[in-house]
Amino acid sequence: MTFSARGVAAWTFGALCATTLVATPAAADAVLIDFEEVGVENSVFPYYTQQGFQTQGYDFSDNSDVVDVDYYVHGTGHSGQFAVLNDYTGPIDLIKVGGGTFTLTSFWFRNWGVNDTFEGSVTGYLGNDVVGSANLSFSNNWTFAAANFASVDRVTFSGNSFMLFDDISIDGGVSTAVPEPGAWALMILGFGAAGAALRRRRLVAA
Repeated sequence: MTFSARGVAAWTFGALCATTLVATPAAADAVLIDFEEVGVENSVFPYYTQQGFQTQGYDFSDNSDVVDVDYYVHGTGHSGQFAVLNDYTGPIDLIKVGGGTFTLTSFWFRNWGVNDTFEGSVTGYLGNDVVGSANLSFSNNWTFAAANFASVDRVTFSGNSFMLFDDISIDGGVSTAVPEPGAWALMILGFGAAGAALRRRRLVAA
């Protein structure tokens, strides 16, 4: 088999492009947790069992329940019918199922009662190190909070009373794809062809 200079260039370019395309990092896994898929109408899930729950790839700590806001609370959910509640007061911890880092982009929050106002906070951690923290002022109105805590593996929502959170926006991070065997084969073949052409050129020149 013979290869022209143009053919070698095409093989090499195609191999490099294929490898680049396959090895390019995957798009970030953006998630908006609205609790609609785990909520139970006219109820609380998992109903004060101190078991916590998982939804959309994220794990909420044992004191967390999903509550039908329309039924139990004076008001409504932010965008739907349900929100997460700290059922025995205390903090709510949020982590990725299976571990790993993520970015807490934003969320909405409010209190449980009508006139119950209090202070709280949200803190993002990487291991035991604090990545970011912000104070929260709870009232009976849904309030938007832009966190932008990047590369955290745990987020803690704290307050000294019952808290509700909804529409938690998370960027799940970027996972790097590994080149497929076909891409590696194409790249190796391309470089092999280029090497053969260079060897023939040296023989002709001699």
